[in-house]
Amino acid sequence: MRKSIAIGIGIAIVVIIGIVIGILYSIPKKTETIFKQCDLSNRKVLIILFENYQPKEFKPTYEALKNCNVKISILAVNKTIDVEYDYYILDVDFNKLANEYDMLIIIGGSGVYLRVIDHIKDPGIKLVGELAKKFLEKGKYVAAICAAPAILAKAGLLKGLKATCFSSPDLISILEKNGVIYVDKPVVIDDHVITSQGPHTVQEFDKAIIEILMKIK
Repeated sequence: MRKSIAIGIGIAIVVIIGIVIGILYSIPKKTETIFKQCDLSNRKVLIILFENYQPKEFKPTYEALKNCNVKISILAVNKTIDVEYDYYILDVDFNKLANEYDMLIIIGGSGVYLRVIDHIKDPGIKLVGELAKKFLEKGKYVAAICAAPAILAKAGLLKGLKATCFSSPDLISILEKNGVIYVDKPVVIDDHVITSQGPHTVQEFDKAIIEILMKIK
């Protein structure tokens, strides 16, 4: 009797574990399927990385774009990044890059945060703002996550627009002081700007990026 009860309990535990695993893996698989179904080999994206960027934002975004065959280039603001890059910000023609690429993506992280609140003085913050301005002037899209939306705000590119960022009082204050309508949502799209809150919203961020790339003619 005890043996049959034990067997029954064991089977029940296995079934429950199977159900839990199924639930945990169902959402990622659906997201991956969305990314793998598209072929964006005719699209080019430029990703900007600062020193101490957030890998939990960069890696998923890079992989999502790669799965859709997007041509990806990396622009380093600081040569100390641990990723092989194609461009260094002091050696490029902003106008040429804005003509060549369909979208500019700015990854956040502690390196961006410390620079955008002026704890670390880095002219790269202003330069990235100028590059983003070139993209917007040419009708291209700019995406920024975590602390990076504050770069766009300080450059005056989000005035009157809705946007979000990492939920830090310092960053929200920068947005609002520069005329931005702060919205507490995972992803906000207004005009040609996509903003997102951080690593916990990166899937929504990547989905928005890919959907827009698919719509570009």
